[in-house]
Amino acid sequence: MLRSRIALSCLVLIAALPWARAAEPEGKLEVEITGLSSTLEQAVRSGLTLQQYRDRAVSDAQLRRLLSIGEQEIRGTLEAWGYYDGRISSRMEPRPEGGQRALFDVNPGEPILVTRSSVTVTGPGAEVPEVAVALHAFTPRVGERFDHAQYEAS
Repeated sequence: MLRSRIALSCLVLIAALPWARAAEPEGKLEVEITGLSSTLEQAVRSGLTLQQYRDRAVSDAQLRRLLSIGEQEIRGTLEAWGYYDGRISSRMEPRPEGGQRALFDVNPGEPILVTRSSVTVTGPGAEVPEVAVALHAFTPRVGERFDHAQYEAS
């Protein structure tokens, strides 16, 4: 009797699997970014949480949340590269082969250029040759795009 109940329970579970799987989103997620140079697009993609979901099925609600987060992440990457007036729009659309496509249209705007630079060292450090070399190598230079990574590394 116990064996027949276990067997019946297993059959019911197996029979229910196709309907349970049908509730899951089908297909994969594709991420498309337009409006950026290949270098800047690569930087944006590397900081995009949405990239972690490329090979997963996501629901519409998840994708809407990830698109909103993605816009903020793209804006942060643009600013780190010296683009403070970027415009970003996003949308989602179904892929013909199944799954979703997340699209980001990005206009980075004009980069902020360094217009003036003044770095001085006072005291005993001003006499150290290595400090003089570092001051001479300081970047970004006047006329160059302001880049946070360059600035912080200098």
